[in-house]
Amino acid sequence: MLRRPPHVWSVGAVALLAGAPAALAQGTTNAVPIRPAGAAAAPAQPTETSAVDAAITLARREMSAAYQAGTLDDAERARIANQAVASLPIDELGVEDLTKLGRAGLLNASRAEAFAPIATRLGTLSQEDSIDGFRAATVLFNSMAQTGGEAMAARTADTFRLATNHPAFGEALSGGTANELLGSIGYMDTAIVKPIGSDLVAVAEAMDASTSMAVIGRAGGLMRAIHNAEVPKADAERARTHLIEVISGMAQQEGGERLARVQALLEGAWGRGELLGHAAPAISFDWSSDEAITSLGDLQGNVVIVDFWATWCGPCRSAFPDARELVAHYQGYPVRLIGVTSLQGFHISSDADERARIDCAGDAQKEYGLMPEFMDEMDMTWDVAFSPTNVFNPEFGVQGIPHLAIIAPDGTVRHNGLNPHSTPARDQSELINAILAEFNLPHPPAWEVDETQGG
Repeated sequence: MLRRPPHVWSVGAVALLAGAPAALAQGTTNAVPIRPAGAAAAPAQPTETSAVDAAITLARREMSAAYQAGTLDDAERARIANQAVASLPIDELGVEDLTKLGRAGLLNASRAEAFAPIATRLGTLSQEDSIDGFRAATVLFNSMAQTGGEAMAARTADTFRLATNHPAFGEALSGGTANELLGSIGYMDTAIVKPIGSDLVAVAEAMDASTSMAVIGRAGGLMRAIHNAEVPKADAERARTHLIEVISGMAQQEGGERLARVQALLEGAWGRGELLGHAAPAISFDWSSDEAITSLGDLQGNVVIVDFWATWCGPCRSAFPDARELVAHYQGYPVRLIGVTSLQGFHISSDADERARIDCAGDAQKEYGLMPEFMDEMDMTWDVAFSPTNVFNPEFGVQGIPHLAIIAPDGTVRHNGLNPHSTPARDQSELINAILAEFNLPHPPAWEVDETQGG
């Protein structure tokens, strides 16, 4: 039996969306009538699955073509998505159909043309007390949360509460279906998670020994959302310690060892909320492209950008050109970029070698030895180091790579969890220059924007 703290049920209870989600999507209301007790929801009648699959396939094909032609901007994505959804009988779609469309990225509240009838259908389906009703509420939340921004924050918060107040929420936690709700919560905009900070804490406290291991495995992302929501420290600490207690109790279960990394995240500096503004956790190096660098501490006195990465990580590699620009911009200034990885047991070669997989299991020296050639062929103009700690460093809260942290000359962490694709070199330079100015250190002029390249 799920032991849900009483306040989970009271937070936002009057804002259930079951009655009029279309009005919510259009911004006309934030509170929607709750379905009267005993009222039956319209049954889900899944449409012909092949029609949904065909719509998704066609949309993907069109997006791929637009990408190749260089015309895939937000407006074109919206046009393609609207067209795909408009080809389907929305009122006949079931939860499976809508979940597929959501996973394909075709249900996005910002595509208002198609979203109002989708929200209406999802709201109708969410009235079911069954697990499918919960799934419908989850699809609605994820679709609205994709939009991000303050304009949608309050209404998106209502959809989250619709899911967490759903009669089947306890079953979703124990059965694993809540995975869909919590899967991306840690990467959502701060504007989205701030209004649901207390709800996120309540979700953490609702987890117990009956919670699915797959769901408790999302505790790192949940804790990240709690931090991003800037809830009171005492509330965040209560959620953290409760999650650790639950995970510790599962350690002896089959597969419990997989939760060790999650527990390390929660117990580390990042999990405790003692990373930003605090001394950077120590990182030692077993191998470095610069033999003089044996630990992160050897770089103190500089602004240090730590890039957690691996050779198999495509997004890490595609950010290399941006990193080269950053290094060139700070040539001669007290700024150092260091790529930190760890032994993976294999190495993915450079693009010139068509990314061949080279087995290095049990042979650290072989893996180290492949790095200099890789760096040369990939034109990496910054240092690389292997840490004995996994590249998914729990102290820095690394849950995905690439992951950047920026450390001030005094060794304190000023920024963490940056992604070079969403925070490119020119944006990083603003953060770096501010730190250099704070320490009265020289810095280059502001980054010049190339208008012909759009940035």
